[in-house]
Amino acid sequence: MRATKFMMMALTGLLVGTKFGAAAPPTLTDTIKNCEACHDSNNEAVPRLEGQPIPYLATRIRSFGDLTRQSPHAYVMFDVNSGLPDATVVAVAKYFSAKPPTEATVGVALAAKGELLYRNGDGSKIVACQGCHGANAEGGKAVPRLAGQHATYLRAQLQDFSMRTRVHDTMNAHARDLSEEQIDAVVAYLAKD
Repeated sequence: MRATKFMMMALTGLLVGTKFGAAAPPTLTDTIKNCEACHDSNNEAVPRLEGQPIPYLATRIRSFGDLTRQSPHAYVMFDVNSGLPDATVVAVAKYFSAKPPTEATVGVALAAKGELLYRNGDGSKIVACQGCHGANAEGGKAVPRLAGQHATYLRAQLQDFSMRTRVHDTMNAHARDLSEEQIDAVVAYLAKD
């Protein structure tokens, strides 16, 4: 019985972000270095954070606490972000927002189709992306910057939104009617790899 009680206490401690004998919480510098280990890499499946709006980043970091509204990569982010104090979340968001963003590469035929779709929608079910994400895909407030993002990451997010494996009230409705060709075109317009 004593072993079971100890195991329950240990499990409860792990679930709330504390560990027996754990060291002091990481500093802001440690937290940023931890973020940069993945987000300043060339891993195309990981989003670029530089130049993202502060409110978007802070909201997105906090959103990883709700695993029911996320795509599978959220499980990793839940482990990394759970228990971060609000002041740290805001400081991390400010840090990445102040970094210069990566610009998109445009100019190919597929990107030209993507630009038309991004700016105008398709005239029926698909609305113009620029209405929320900005004329230059720069984002703002609680809306993410898309310009200069990794192609692999953008494609995966649009597919996740369309299949509702990443839950977002606005994006699920907008992405569900995108064809694979349209997703490829918008990605070709926005991405920088």
